[in-house]
Amino acid sequence: TADGYFKDEGPVIDKINASGAEALFVCLGAPKQEKFMLAHRDELPGVRLMAGLGGSLDGFAGNVFLKATEGSLKFMGDMLKEVFYQNIFTKLSALGVKKAITEKKAKLDPKTYGGSPFLGVNGNVIKAHGNSDALAIKNAVLQAMRMISENVLGKIYKAI
Repeated sequence: TADGYFKDEGPVIDKINASGAEALFVCLGAPKQEKFMLAHRDELPGVRLMAGLGGSLDGFAGNVFLKATEGSLKFMGDMLKEVFYQNIFTKLSALGVKKAITEKKAKLDPKTYGGSPFLGVNGNVIKAHGNSDALAIKNAVLQAMRMISENVLGKIYKAI
């Protein structure tokens, strides 16, 4: 595997050949992936199948990361609640850190951001959480507007 930000394609071609792969999924986004496959098809004699998948695997990997992080944070929050509600002393301790924990929790709340950008697609896309409420949707729209006003897609194109 390699990320799509390599400048020198030679080592990537060597790595693919050394792997013995017969199928190659190229996820560089259109038209970069199609150009890559066309330019290097003769240099990859063992590869019998090449497929351009755009940013779909990146989106899937990002969603796996997001779900794993959400689950881990919920688990940790539940564990902290168990600790803080054990007895009167731990309850008093909880009062002492409640404000700080609430502030940190707000920074991690998906509603605060509304969603996550999908990179590798030809457009500005914000993927909102499946259970987004009105606040989350509002923040997702604001995030998309920022992406457009700050020309994020143009900056990405320029960088690659």
